[in-house]
Amino acid sequence: MAGWCLAVELQRRGFEVVVYDVPAPENRRLIGGCTLRRAALEVIAAAYETDVHRLIEAISGARGSFRRLDSVLAWPEAGYRRILTIRRRRDPIGLSTRHARIVAALRRLARRRGIEVVQRRVTDAAELPPVRWRIDTTGRLGGAPHTPAPRDLVLAVQAPCVAVRLRSPLRAGLAIAPLEYDDEGIRWLSFFTPFHDPASPAASWYGIVTTRVRASEHERTAVLGARAQAVLHRQARAFGLRVHDPEATLAQARIPIERAFPTLRCPQTGVLSVPRAFSPGAPAIYVDGMLAQARGAVALGRAIATAQLEPGRAVHRALRGLRRRNRAAQALFSLPLPAARAAALAPVLVRPWLATDW
Repeated sequence: MAGWCLAVELQRRGFEVVVYDVPAPENRRLIGGCTLRRAALEVIAAAYETDVHRLIEAISGARGSFRRLDSVLAWPEAGYRRILTIRRRRDPIGLSTRHARIVAALRRLARRRGIEVVQRRVTDAAELPPVRWRIDTTGRLGGAPHTPAPRDLVLAVQAPCVAVRLRSPLRAGLAIAPLEYDDEGIRWLSFFTPFHDPASPAASWYGIVTTRVRASEHERTAVLGARAQAVLHRQARAFGLRVHDPEATLAQARIPIERAFPTLRCPQTGVLSVPRAFSPGAPAIYVDGMLAQARGAVALGRAIATAQLEPGRAVHRALRGLRRRNRAAQALFSLPLPAARAAALAPVLVRPWLATDW
């Protein structure tokens, strides 16, 4: 996704852009991020010189959007209790659809703008023409800084869901983020939103369950993966949903928790390798990586076009506030159970600074 945002930002600023890209094969399985926040949609729409409503229509249509998000808390022998709310009265605060559809829509809109797309997978920098700026947004061409193996991972399981009979706290047009403590003290952070994907037309909801694990605990990770699937099915039933065709649609991923890295040009190839430069600054369990990608890509395009700031510094500066707020969100959703229970006694609309990135 970041590559398309960067391409249109550079084109908008007068560059001739060629994108080497091979579309992923059509697959109903939910691989990759499925939810775009309003803040990310606004950044992308500005880069594409369109408005948010047209962008939503191009990606998922209104059926995949939602105007309110409630965070709810649960612990053993207790029901769900709302602890905070983010909402807009008229405009959507987000949408959910299959990640491949998001990328396909951005690709289609970029081609309409006249960006040249070469359908070829590049695996070596020598395959690229000798132009001034050669940028790798995939991480496949090398040039990224050496990094130690991650100590922690986010374990995620996601699938589309069918509405059977919605039950509180879920209702039409509302997204919820359940924070659940099980009887072993494991913290499960989930997300259920309206959803639209023509590849699974019966599914009108999306669900994801996440937790944090040690990268070295391979056996425990396998056990927790199976438990995460069970949690997804159980929570879906509790909200009046049913996981839709899990054999074909359900996906599980382990996402490394990495630090933010600067944008670096590989001295051997001259290629600018940027994937890790767009880190959201906190585990994906708490934050939206696609928002960081969109803002980072636009900042990088601006830095290249204006030459006023070294690209790595420009990206870091653009994402500094987002990363700070993401760490605050991580702290909020990492509360020990007693503090979380206290928060549930007085549910509030989130402070504006915390809702900035929605």
